[in-house]
Amino acid sequence: MLAMKIRVLLSMAAILAFVTGALYVWHFPLTSYPDSASYIVPASNIVAGHGFTGPDGSPEVYRTPGYPLFLAFFFAAHAGVTGAIWFQHVLRILLIVGSTAFAFSISQSRAVAGLTGLLLVIDLPLLEAAHAVLSEMLFTALIAIVYWLLWREALREPSGKWIFFAGALTGTTVLIRPVSLFFCAPAIAFIAMAMPRRRPRAAILFTIGFALLPALWACRNYRVAGAFTISTVSAYDALIYRAAGSVAMDRPGSYWENLEPARTQICSDLRRLYSLECSPAALTTGADYFKRLAMQEIAQHPSGFLKATALGACMVVLDEGTITTSALLGRPVRKREFLIYTVPLFIFSIYGLAVCWRKNRTFFWLALWVIVYFVGVSAGPQSEARFRVPFVPLYVLLSAIGMSNQAAQMKLK
Repeated sequence: MLAMKIRVLLSMAAILAFVTGALYVWHFPLTSYPDSASYIVPASNIVAGHGFTGPDGSPEVYRTPGYPLFLAFFFAAHAGVTGAIWFQHVLRILLIVGSTAFAFSISQSRAVAGLTGLLLVIDLPLLEAAHAVLSEMLFTALIAIVYWLLWREALREPSGKWIFFAGALTGTTVLIRPVSLFFCAPAIAFIAMAMPRRRPRAAILFTIGFALLPALWACRNYRVAGAFTISTVSAYDALIYRAAGSVAMDRPGSYWENLEPARTQICSDLRRLYSLECSPAALTTGADYFKRLAMQEIAQHPSGFLKATALGACMVVLDEGTITTSALLGRPVRKREFLIYTVPLFIFSIYGLAVCWRKNRTFFWLALWVIVYFVGVSAGPQSEARFRVPFVPLYVLLSAIGMSNQAAQMKLK
């Protein structure tokens, strides 16, 4: 009977995910962000037989090959961007169903599982990610499998092949979104906390599996561009976003109004000192100079850097997706209006974390390290709701645990 009820719950999650996705597709056109072209162009060049190259035909080092290869498959099959978007919506449905099943296995509670599925179904950043020519949806689908593998191995005698596979899959995600480049750190922290019996062996196997693909890709970039790096996008972000945000935060007045003048000043310094333009094209030979100037600016504005990072962390957790919300309401939406939903969700997630500390220490460590990692590496002036997508399955599960536990406490009273 219980198995039947769980199957019904999973079926309902799938149906609701399909319906909300279909309504979103019907209501909104395909979403193209400023970054979308930087994925589409190399994907088109791959299909045309020019290799992984940029708009000028030179080897692409700004983007990693994972998402362009994903798009290239659909381009080669004559399904185009539309086919890729449809597949991303399928990934969203599978992610919601899988997360609902995972929530039940964690909590053995249909209420927690149902709440998790419902919160994911109504999550606007997740819907936006599925409907956009961006790498978040593909990345999240793969990294969610890593979460499950780590949790699974923590509950039993760790298997070398599965720990190695989890590491290799994490390394694959680096080539989709470099944001997971340092994910080895939270993974090893989780292994240290949750797998004490075979801690060193599991950590070594995970690290070896993790390092293989990123190291090979860094060698490729060194061969074609003289830079041993996964992607030059980190150098660009460090200067244009984090360094500029540090400068803007230290200036009097509005932070957001100061941000663009701070970028203009930093770009002027880049031209004056190194004769480079603030554009991705300059990174092929000038990535080291971008990083050097970024570090100099951050070192001169340490308090501004900390405050900008803290503000970015709040944006990751408390933003909810301006594009979708404004379109649904038919008017511009101020960010503070999102707080009606995002603040209670955050509070319940903290409460859920406290509950897991008492009742499920293994999941506590997994959720804590993953969320702290992704919030930390994503926090900055460029932060927005879509940066929450990679950890949203664990985040809403914590919220569901908190809500369910609070409801049980109120019922007992």
